[in-house]
Amino acid sequence: MRLTLRTMLAYLDNVLEPNESEELGRKIHGTEFASDLAKRIGVVTKKVRMNAPKLDGKGMGNDANTVSDYLDSSLPQDRVGDFERICLESDAHLAEVASCHQILTLVLGKPADVPESLRQRVYALGAVKAGTTADSAPRGPTPRPPAAAVVAAPSDQNGAHVSRPATEVPDYLRVGRRSAWLRPLAVVAALLLLGLTVVALTGPLNRSHPALAWLSGSENIAPDPVGASPQGSTTAENADSRAEEPAESGDRAAASEVPEGGGPTAPDTAPVQPETAIGANSNSSDRDVAPVLPIEPPAPTGDQVDSPMPPETPTVPEAPNAALADDPSASKPLPVVPAPSAAPPMPRAPIEVGRFLSDDQVLAHWSEGDRSWLRVPSRSVLLSGQQLVTLPVFRPQIALASGVQVTFVGESAAALPEPAADGPSRLAIEYGRIMAVTVGAAGAQVELDLAGVRGLLTLVDADSAVAISVKQFLPPGANPEDGPPIPVVEIFNTFGRVTWDEAEGSRVEIPVGHVRIYAGSDPPDTYGPFAPPEWIDARSLREIERQAAATLDRVLVEDKPLSLSLVETLEQPRIEIRSLAARCLVPLGEFEPILKELNDPQQYSYWVYGFASLRDAMQRGAHLEIKEVLERTRPIEAGDLYRLLQGYSPEQLAKEDAANLVRHLESEQMDIRVLAFQNLYAITGAMEFYRPEKRPEGSRSSIQNWKNRLAKGTIVYKSLPSAIEAYRPLERPPAGAAGLSEPRGAVGPIPPPPPPGPSALDP
Repeated sequence: MRLTLRTMLAYLDNVLEPNESEELGRKIHGTEFASDLAKRIGVVTKKVRMNAPKLDGKGMGNDANTVSDYLDSSLPQDRVGDFERICLESDAHLAEVASCHQILTLVLGKPADVPESLRQRVYALGAVKAGTTADSAPRGPTPRPPAAAVVAAPSDQNGAHVSRPATEVPDYLRVGRRSAWLRPLAVVAALLLLGLTVVALTGPLNRSHPALAWLSGSENIAPDPVGASPQGSTTAENADSRAEEPAESGDRAAASEVPEGGGPTAPDTAPVQPETAIGANSNSSDRDVAPVLPIEPPAPTGDQVDSPMPPETPTVPEAPNAALADDPSASKPLPVVPAPSAAPPMPRAPIEVGRFLSDDQVLAHWSEGDRSWLRVPSRSVLLSGQQLVTLPVFRPQIALASGVQVTFVGESAAALPEPAADGPSRLAIEYGRIMAVTVGAAGAQVELDLAGVRGLLTLVDADSAVAISVKQFLPPGANPEDGPPIPVVEIFNTFGRVTWDEAEGSRVEIPVGHVRIYAGSDPPDTYGPFAPPEWIDARSLREIERQAAATLDRVLVEDKPLSLSLVETLEQPRIEIRSLAARCLVPLGEFEPILKELNDPQQYSYWVYGFASLRDAMQRGAHLEIKEVLERTRPIEAGDLYRLLQGYSPEQLAKEDAANLVRHLESEQMDIRVLAFQNLYAITGAMEFYRPEKRPEGSRSSIQNWKNRLAKGTIVYKSLPSAIEAYRPLERPPAGAAGLSEPRGAVGPIPPPPPPGPSALDP
């Protein structure tokens, strides 16, 4: 990209693509004149008493139309040099151009906020005929006129004026239409509320209520004795229906009262124990029913004289139900209650374990009813057993009941197990990054399950803070189908005193600036001191990603599956929003959009992030789902694409895979060229000016450069990828102490700080 005033303004306002911004930044910082000009632009745009050209000025430098044409790239090329020369010589003109460019960047990057009154006014524009507005037009469907009829001249053959047809406004956008059906609904709701109030004032809401007795079809309903068991109690209606049964029905009822295991039953005349009845009602919160001590059966009334109310038989609770179930003459048979021994255990109801705090961050939870991922409403309660997923770029916060506040950083997956009685909160992290702090109280605790590494984290001080990373790692070139990945857990103390009680070990105190690492079967150890990892700072997120996340925050609604909303967002014209939406679908189990992006030449700036997202998903165990999508959408190239996503080990490169990668650069399929180039870039750190979005015929010289590297044997790893964070040491560790040079088994040593520039493995 050429270094011009216009491209410099685009660089300063951060509207370029990442690779273009990096290239232009090197040119600016490498040229003294360009560096001074960039500083000068920052000074003149902040100058308070800077003069501005007149609004009606004439000439190239003073005409506002010239400035707009220049910023819109519509100024003739032969005039661009002269206009830029004027801006370089005059601070006023330079400040105007730079300020206008900055304002346009802010305006175009933020959607317009249309007031509701203006929206309704626009909807009402366009008359069906003279004097008739859209709101007064008939509500029935109107055939849409052809485009030619609308664009035609506004007069007929006789010269009479012909009005244009009004734009049809959908019913769901009409406020008046919406309120038309709300009024009768409000009236019905008010009547129902009034009726319920009258029913509540006429008596207690139980079986003795006259209205409830009339609705149930029985006239005489005796009040339930206080303390009677729901399964063992018998109402007057049931007693009345059993009194009218024939003798054989009574025999069947008597026979059905024998328990499944046989044995005698409790006699019908067994008196109710006074202490049982009183104890059952002593803590009752129902104040509508007067307390009755059923020491003796109540006196029979009316047609209940010949059928006294049977007392409670707690030892055989299912006998009355079985008798009524076998008798077809019973008016209201109760369902047969199974034996207590055969009943399955009732699942425990979820309890409140925390709260979602963020207003402008996206947190997803799995909904069993909808069988999809939904957005968690802001400030909502989190329940035990919930499964949570954080989308890339977002940083949602939750507060746990034990006083620990957790911030998820980027793509993560977690669960909220139910805590033990009077125990601290529990949090299970499958993968991802989190930060844990206290809410101001010292000694806050949380039980953590970090991909199988369990322990109790205690934030001893009121300002203690911890950064935790959980990864699933496969060495480059390893087939994910051959074995599970290696879990890697890093617990970094960023501030204050922190203790870690291992589930099967002793208490470990992690000093400030130190990290405790668990890598597979290797023994855990603590290293440091290091500088905190960069990902804990929200400013490490690129501004273009921040703006794309803000757009998705407005698009993703709470009552709609996230996968559906994200798929609809893939139609956005802005490439950064499409890229982020495709990456957000990966943790939700949707891989087809991110694979399709590898065949979209407009997304070349974000292929490196898509490649890293697919690699991480394969390491987490989603390789079978990715393989299924490739075999379904790309059956011919599925094998090559799946192999390219696995990466390559140094041993594989030394054999024939390096030659295969160079050969793939000449493939007719763009996604194969993209993945081959991303692997070569991750291995060597070189680009050789190769552009995978171009046809192989247009990249002959770049492909020849890679062939020369292959012949020299220089397609080797510049530094082996490691699952452990690249920490920056604060000071050199003493001789003989555990430090940077110690091997870490299958995951390699703790790598040194990465060189400047983009990385294909960790964007």
